[in-house]
Amino acid sequence: MLGQYVIPRVCYCHCFHCTKSDPEVFTSKKVEILLLLIFFHAIFFVIKLQNLTNWLEYNEENPQGEYNTAPLEYMKLSDIFRSRFMATPSQHDLRNDFRALLASDKCYYTASTFDPMSARIAADLGFEVGILGGSVASLQVLAAPDFALITLSEFTEQATRIGRVARLPIIADADHGYGNALNVMRTIVELERAGVAALTIEDTLLPAKYGHKSTDLIPVEEAVGKLKAALEARIDPIMSIIARTNAGQLTIEETIVRVKAYQAVGVDGICMVGIRDFAHLEEITQHITIPVMLVAYDNPELRDRERLAANGVRIVVNGHAAYFAAIKATYDCLREQRGIAEGTLDASELSTRYSTLEENRVWANKYMDVQE
Repeated sequence: MLGQYVIPRVCYCHCFHCTKSDPEVFTSKKVEILLLLIFFHAIFFVIKLQNLTNWLEYNEENPQGEYNTAPLEYMKLSDIFRSRFMATPSQHDLRNDFRALLASDKCYYTASTFDPMSARIAADLGFEVGILGGSVASLQVLAAPDFALITLSEFTEQATRIGRVARLPIIADADHGYGNALNVMRTIVELERAGVAALTIEDTLLPAKYGHKSTDLIPVEEAVGKLKAALEARIDPIMSIIARTNAGQLTIEETIVRVKAYQAVGVDGICMVGIRDFAHLEEITQHITIPVMLVAYDNPELRDRERLAANGVRIVVNGHAAYFAAIKATYDCLREQRGIAEGTLDASELSTRYSTLEENRVWANKYMDVQE
């Protein structure tokens, strides 16, 4: 069939004014193209076969290893292509992936995903889930501390940028839902559209009120109303809504009352911060029948992943080291460019120095009498 077609013959000056049809020229070109195609296909097949052989050998030598932890040189080319070049998964697929994590019998650590690049890096390195922290978003967008200064629209914009290209489920730390129960409904709508797989709504009294601590909690009844409003506002039932409370600010009995009340509302999980150790955790989780998420900040008393999983813990947030490492790397790079001698400030100290933390502390004390 191809042999019936002709292409123009171009003169030696390569212009297109003096072309004429010449079937012989086309036949010659056709043979060249076919030979090139055969050559490249042969190379691709040999490389793919070699990679497959190496990958099989690796897994025979490491039978306990997980498939996606094999070094890149041992992976099949099709898997490399799929992991790095395929289209971004749909929001619905990522939400289903997160649901699968909650339904499993394992415990997973989150990656700190504070922008689109960090989210793609985390997925490529094999992380199962990422989190956009409220404190990190505030620093990234405003250079401001975690004083509930970032607005819903600013947080949603950052979540949308990440959700547009993320290849792993993203949890959004939605703080207090940016207001009362009606504000929470708006928060759910906006973050669902942003593409997050899950979000947490906490019972902290935010923004901090005059004469109160920033860690004070709202009444259980108010928190239950906000969670009911969140569930009502959700359109995609696959997106997970997780209720968060601060066990470090409550007695064990008070914590149990709250988690049981939130669980009864129908949320998809319970998130707790302030858990001291396994004894503290186990006294609470025996009353929880839904998946648990912990904000542990790399607490050395809570590093046994199998024991965490046995207590129903499916997701653990160990802080945002990647973000603070990025601050440190930026500082060191710019310092070296200016020929400034190496400083002694670590990442945490740098974030304090260059954020607006100190002035906000002064203003909070001066104008709000915040009791910290």
